[in-house]
Amino acid sequence: WGFLRAKNEVEEMNMTCLKKLNERFRVPETIRCALESYGYLNILEDVDENNIYCQLCFIDKNPVECVIQLMCLQAYDAETLQAVPNVINDDDRLPSIEHYSCKNCATLAKLYHRCFHMKFYLLRTCEDKLETIGTEHPHNTPDKIVDIAKRRRQWQSQIQNEYCNIWKKVDAISVK
Repeated sequence: WGFLRAKNEVEEMNMTCLKKLNERFRVPETIRCALESYGYLNILEDVDENNIYCQLCFIDKNPVECVIQLMCLQAYDAETLQAVPNVINDDDRLPSIEHYSCKNCATLAKLYHRCFHMKFYLLRTCEDKLETIGTEHPHNTPDKIVDIAKRRRQWQSQIQNEYCNIWKKVDAISVK
């Protein structure tokens, strides 16, 4: 019961943050779809592009300071996290894309991407941790590797703190 309650609270908090980001982060639908379709996001900062303005907010006074890189185009079921066929023709989609962005839009894009892909990010992090432990202890059974991962609380605390900080940042955003 405690696990289900905690899971529901986390999902509710994440959905609240996504709703607030949707109200604040007004971007073209193609960019929102890209943020939702690509599993990895990287932001290059301190980009100095003259005469180019933010491709997300289109505000002329917002100079480009960042490049948002989106990679790993893959579709998955939001509940089960199982891969599903892409409904959009894969031939029309690029394996990675970039958008020039102002600092504010880059921050909002990162927050939106992390909230939208929260479950998928957690799955990848857990898989990476299990793979690391399995490599460190190749003689252990899969059950033993899972037990070791459960006992190592530091990486779990890091994820919890990361998402608490994301939610605090979103909560601090003022709606314009």
